[in-house]
Amino acid sequence: MTEASQVRAALRRHLGPHLRLVPFSEPQAVRRTGVPDHYWIGKAGALRGVSGWIESKLIPANGAAPEHFTLEQEMWGREEVAAGGRWHLLGLVESRPARWVLYDAPRGRAWREGIANDPLLAVSGRFPTREILREFGGALAERERRAVRAELMQEGL
Repeated sequence: MTEASQVRAALRRHLGPHLRLVPFSEPQAVRRTGVPDHYWIGKAGALRGVSGWIESKLIPANGAAPEHFTLEQEMWGREEVAAGGRWHLLGLVESRPARWVLYDAPRGRAWREGIANDPLLAVSGRFPTREILREFGGALAERERRAVRAELMQEGL
């Protein structure tokens, strides 16, 4: 199965009741600019009025960042967080049992660069709806936001 049919379908099925998910489906434009796969807006409770971006990935069994997680996608996430927004990467590791992982922008960058680090969450088997919603509702620590801003400034962006 493709990334779209596995990760994105599960995302819609499990998070759809809690979030308004807006997919971006222009593959060429998305690849060039790094636009994430979905924009989300919280529907109720602690997520009402909260929004963010989700990049979805099908991840090989060894857990390494796939080549199709591009620098443009990673930069989108870092710039979004530096501007005060939310960005997460949700991945399905193709292992038995399947494992769901969620990265924020700093962890996603390290992962893409091959630096060992733990995801925000990793859950085997079931889709981690409750855990993802908790992460989406939590505020990014100000020190993480400052760290991302400092990295971007250092790189002249």
